[in-house]
Amino acid sequence: MPEDTKNELIPVADYEVLDQVDDQAIVEMMTGQAIKDYVYSFRQGGKVVEGLTLAGINEAANRRGGIQVDELRHEERDHSWLVIVKAVDTITGSSRYGAYEQAKMAGGRPDPFAFTKAVHKAQRNAIKQLLPVPVIKEVLNFYLHRQTSAEDAQIELPTTRSKETISSAQKAAFAIANKIEGRFEQQGITKSDFWN
Repeated sequence: MPEDTKNELIPVADYEVLDQVDDQAIVEMMTGQAIKDYVYSFRQGGKVVEGLTLAGINEAANRRGGIQVDELRHEERDHSWLVIVKAVDTITGSSRYGAYEQAKMAGGRPDPFAFTKAVHKAQRNAIKQLLPVPVIKEVLNFYLHRQTSAEDAQIELPTTRSKETISSAQKAAFAIANKIEGRFEQQGITKSDFWN
């Protein structure tokens, strides 16, 4: 990620644009369409702002593995749905809450996907907090370069075999970490410290 994108706060108007991209992705998922926007990138005040959309967060979580949603609470309000979810990293034991309030109306009409949007966005907000920065950067860089570079546009997503290799490597790392867990404790290193 370029240095000028660090700690960039997204102005409210731009956040609304990103929210609309995620709304579109949720409707596309619900209607069986292919998701095409995993990242966003735009210039704001002379700086480049980049990040992962809802679909990008889901892709990063799938690549990382070990993240699950344990709790989901919702509240129907007069004009909106409020959803709060708890995501848990089953590897480190860390957990985070994410919330989202979604309006029931969109463009002056009732939004039939309002509840679903609230659930997906609350999950996104919880899961994103558990994703290690290198995983986010990997997904961000893959999709940004794929979209902007003709050479990189030839790259395909890893095949099932690559996923099996990654999965085997991850399993091996977890097994080794479990075997030397006692040494970690002797050195005052927690599981969370090790994996982060």
